[in-house]
Amino acid sequence: MIYTFWAKHGPCPVAGCGHRTPVFRSPVVAEKKLSTSYIELKCPFCGTSFHAELGETRMAPGAPRIILPGEGKFTEISQSYARDLKDYSKGNADEKLARISRLLESAGDEPGLCCPSCGNFSGEELITELERQRGKIKGYVNNEPVYDFKSGNVNKKALGIERKPIYMTLLIHPEWLKGSPGTLNEMDLGGFAKATVEQTEAWYRERLKNLELIEVRGRIKLDADDSHTYFDEAEDAEEDGKGNILEQDLNSGEIDDADVDTDRKKYGLPRYLELPDGTVMDTRRGTVPGKSKFTCQNAACGRENDLLTAIKMSLSLNDMAEALKAGGYAPEWVDQLRQSGKLALVRQAIIAGEKEDNEIIKLAADLNFNQNALDIVKDIRRTAPVATYALQCYCPECEAEGYNYNGRYFKAPDAFDINRINKAEKEWMNLKDEDLCNCWPKDKLPFAFMTFQNNGGIPNWGYTHWWTMFNSRQLLLHSRIINFLLESNFSIELKEHVLGAHQQYLRNQNVFAFWNIQADQLEPMFSNSNYHPKTNFIENNMFGKYGRGNWNSSVKTCIESLKWKYDPKELYIIDKENSSKSEWVSTCDSLTEANATIMCMSSTQIDAINDYTIDIVVTDPPFGDNIFYADLADFFYVWLRIPMLKWYEGKPEAEYWRPIATPKTLEAIKNRAEHPEDREEWEKKSTIKAEYLQLIRNYTQDNSLNVGDPNPLFRPDSATEFYENTLTACWMEAYRILKHGGLLAFTFHHSADSQWEVVLRSLFEAGYILISTYPIRSDETKGEGSKPGTFGSQKIEYDILHVCRKRQEEPTPVSWAKMRRWVKEEVKNQQRILELYRNQDISEADIRVVLRGKALEFYSRHYGQVFTGSGEVLSIKDALLGINQLLDDTGGDLVKRPPESALPVTRLFLSLFQNTETLPRDEVHKMLRGTTVTIDDLIDLGWVEEVNKRVSVVPVEKRFAFLTRPGKRRDSIKLDLDIAHFVIGAALPESGINIQKELSEKKLLYKPSVEAILGWYAEMSPHAHIREASALGRRLWQSWRQEKLTRPEPQYVQYAMEFREEGEVYDG
Repeated sequence: MIYTFWAKHGPCPVAGCGHRTPVFRSPVVAEKKLSTSYIELKCPFCGTSFHAELGETRMAPGAPRIILPGEGKFTEISQSYARDLKDYSKGNADEKLARISRLLESAGDEPGLCCPSCGNFSGEELITELERQRGKIKGYVNNEPVYDFKSGNVNKKALGIERKPIYMTLLIHPEWLKGSPGTLNEMDLGGFAKATVEQTEAWYRERLKNLELIEVRGRIKLDADDSHTYFDEAEDAEEDGKGNILEQDLNSGEIDDADVDTDRKKYGLPRYLELPDGTVMDTRRGTVPGKSKFTCQNAACGRENDLLTAIKMSLSLNDMAEALKAGGYAPEWVDQLRQSGKLALVRQAIIAGEKEDNEIIKLAADLNFNQNALDIVKDIRRTAPVATYALQCYCPECEAEGYNYNGRYFKAPDAFDINRINKAEKEWMNLKDEDLCNCWPKDKLPFAFMTFQNNGGIPNWGYTHWWTMFNSRQLLLHSRIINFLLESNFSIELKEHVLGAHQQYLRNQNVFAFWNIQADQLEPMFSNSNYHPKTNFIENNMFGKYGRGNWNSSVKTCIESLKWKYDPKELYIIDKENSSKSEWVSTCDSLTEANATIMCMSSTQIDAINDYTIDIVVTDPPFGDNIFYADLADFFYVWLRIPMLKWYEGKPEAEYWRPIATPKTLEAIKNRAEHPEDREEWEKKSTIKAEYLQLIRNYTQDNSLNVGDPNPLFRPDSATEFYENTLTACWMEAYRILKHGGLLAFTFHHSADSQWEVVLRSLFEAGYILISTYPIRSDETKGEGSKPGTFGSQKIEYDILHVCRKRQEEPTPVSWAKMRRWVKEEVKNQQRILELYRNQDISEADIRVVLRGKALEFYSRHYGQVFTGSGEVLSIKDALLGINQLLDDTGGDLVKRPPESALPVTRLFLSLFQNTETLPRDEVHKMLRGTTVTIDDLIDLGWVEEVNKRVSVVPVEKRFAFLTRPGKRRDSIKLDLDIAHFVIGAALPESGINIQKELSEKKLLYKPSVEAILGWYAEMSPHAHIREASALGRRLWQSWRQEKLTRPEPQYVQYAMEFREEGEVYDG
């Protein structure tokens, strides 16, 4: 056995039903593209051309087989005859001659050489060629012919042997997908983590009924599928809105392979197939009508259920009552609690998952129902019942005989296989509280983001304790390994190595590992960085020869690491023009005598290292909420601490293993579980919303505040604030230990600029400047990426190595205009090397990384002292946005570029809506990717509004009305675009505003970029009256600007003049 396939079943929560339905999006179990050799023959009797394939090509030899019409005519030559044909040119002269003789002698009896249409022998041409290569008879010895055979005449190619692909699909019979009742003879059936042996044995026997696999050979073009014309068409399969059938989670949603996905959209199985027993099945529909749902297959029910809700509702009042009694509570009191309906209220609250523990306890209205009682009933929550439905096995004899699947094959489990599983169940139940009592983790899952606040809360799926993440056979294996390590007398170093192998094996042997249908293998847990419960899971054979992630491969990795320690090797590209060719080269730098110190402590306080003693710090810091390292590490930690506590008892190292979970207090990530949201609604927005205006005025005692003004009560969420502060503390500690000329190097790989903004701000606040950035080959993260709970290989947009050093002098002031000018010059200076990069097929994205890094080098030297034209400090967010826009300006061509003097967010807005005033929300979202700006940011600024999933520009007239509402002070209008909108609105007929008076009385803030924005609207607005008003407003603004700059004010004149020097202010 290589792999055991397990299917999760949805327990129907409808009263009186309780039917269990296997959760499958489609009945497809596995797919395989095999290759086979064949000889093309033509029947001399009926004229049929067909392929005589060299041996049987099967995925599941014991299963019924369906051959699709497009496969054409073929026969399958017996394995012994096929092996002689495959080995035709092998061996010495005697062996070759003997092989040819065997082929000729048995050819007439070989069914694979007979026509599949009429049954007549069709191998005459093959016989003729074999006789020719054997040679003529040149005599006899003992009445046996002697042939004029020459080994050099043996030509396998002349036999006409060719190769071709065979597409195979394995399906599960629809009768098995109908599921089974959840009870038998008034006994709850098992299959879930806390079931008894008797319950689980009965359940496995029940699920053997109607279990059958179906093998399909061939595929069709999906757009040519006409199978619906032959059968009564059922309901349409679930589609993704584009006509593409949604594949099963297990089979496709979790592995992103662009080539395979493209191929699958074109080719596949017919929608409907008639099975050998006459059943018509829908190959694209299973039991899942939508995401996280299943349809009860009980003919008398048929209800659509949410899977998680159904699992939570499997917590029965009977189980709760029995658990309380077993926990020491008086049976009379438990019965009374149940009869009063209070226990039912507790159950409902647990299922809803919306109340805190103390609130649930109050529902019982009984002093005896305390936290302990609640913990008891929560601990008995069930996992979904599972049952095995397929095995992938290995037959060494089949491999030796040359079968096309290399000895592998699928089969449906039978009574013998179930008996082996049941024996493991019994053995585990007998040993878990006896010989293996101290060899497995009994702790509950600790409260953490990944366990309680993601994926619906893992305990709600029944995974309440660490051991529930394994089935009984897996627990037996893992516990025996731990037991061996505890009782063996090997050295501690050797045992720790074996423990390291076991840590890797844990990842591959649990109920979260799944089947990668494209690669035909297991994918381990944490392929996505979370505890996402899988619909189906795969169990490997610990000591099997084949199969990914088994014990042998886990140990092999540890052995290879030891070899690398003594002789480190790195890959070296041997062909510069073909980077795929490489070889391992020794570095001649053994680590056995390395002077290294390993410490386990927080990076915020490395007391063991003295000040100014380190040359370089190299790190890969966490980025926001990308990966919750400690939450995921707990899965391994709870197993590792069992032997580690014993081995290091009485030593300082034992203290690391005392806690029941890894420490999370100082983990530098954005963790909402450790630092929950504590803000009121009015503290969450950076600008004041109408509904909170009066409240904010009352709190601040400032009645001059208005809607749209900066919110003085705004503060970032606690998780983000803690993350940034902790990251800054880590940078500062690195600053302390670095020599004055030391370097700090770290990688950044996140798809969102917002996280980069936080990292850079904390870095610069800690006193560093950026001196170099290098793009490195992009990483791939399966799963979390920037979206918790998602699956699939998500390409990281940035993968950058940053090199920094300590700031040696205080930043000097500089204008944003001067910085842009410097960046432009740097881009010109880099043209030669950029062309070299392009010639080496380095992507434009990587080239942008180089240029962006150059701009950030300049910014970091002047951090906190980069000013806009009106003297305002340019934030990192605006700097990143401005740099990205500047890089856009260096390549590609727009009809007209927004004014460079405008604020970066203004330029972004004008670019987005340059040719239209409304866009679909999804399109705007894509266009904003990587800019640090969101649609909500633009809405908060008042520049756009969203209606019916479309984002539209707010008309200037509406903006003017907002900016001139009662109580709105002119000097509170601070953004250049807002000022431009005010001027345009005031220049409209009947506005009631005297612009000249407004300007002369200095009621408006002067910003050099406003004039350029007015010029933009005068030329680009699609509305004539806005163009006219903009032109008038610009002329008046020019006059005011000329007068204003003759009487300069020191806080902005330097930066304003620098904008003029760049020609970014219209001179009329």
